[in-house]
Amino acid sequence: MSDTGFDETPEVTSRLVGEFAAEGLVNIVGGCCGTTPAHIGAIHDKVAPLAGRVLRKNYFYKEAA
Repeated sequence: MSDTGFDETPEVTSRLVGEFAAEGLVNIVGGCCGTTPAHIGAIHDKVAPLAGRVLRKNYFYKEAA
């Protein structure tokens, strides 16, 4: 466990967030309490090359469109 109490390394966090982003599952990425500048940098490096998420109308719920 790190000094901040966050138990994921920057490599683990960025890999997971990168997978979510590559699947089009996120609109925005970042950190929370416990993440460090190293975490944010690693997340940036993973998601920067990816295209932004394209929203698809009527994909989830017709009543929400």
